[in-house]
Amino acid sequence: PRKLATCEVDNQFYSDDGYRFVLAKHPAMRSKHLKILGGYRCQEYADKRAEVLTEDTLEFLSWEGYFKLFRHKQLTGRLYNYLLTIDQDGYFYRMGQKLPPEEASRIVDKARFLAGGGEWASFTDDQHDAYWYNLRDKVVTKTNPYFSY
Repeated sequence: PRKLATCEVDNQFYSDDGYRFVLAKHPAMRSKHLKILGGYRCQEYADKRAEVLTEDTLEFLSWEGYFKLFRHKQLTGRLYNYLLTIDQDGYFYRMGQKLPPEEASRIVDKARFLAGGGEWASFTDDQHDAYWYNLRDKVVTKTNPYFSY
């Protein structure tokens, strides 16, 4: 083991790379609960633990961070529509119902990838129109930023 453990599955500890490596060889591992050691970090306040995940923008936020951004979005007309709550053990809930481990794992993988990856994330709205969200600046555009000159 050359990297520090960041997560736990069935009392086995993995680094992010180690988890992805094992998951590629054993996809059934997605059906088991993935626990991030120390909890998820709030993307708005790095010293706080995330208590919610916004499903539409895939941001891990504390309630304080959520309400700060929610207030901004309310003023600009762009609201977070879908929230998942996160309990102390790292389980995700949608409207009070615990998400199956497979679904939670896929959402978490995408959210963690976006948080550590590029600036822009693409999404599709209810009318199937594509839009892009800038994770750093927290702005939305309907114009593909990767095609701008």
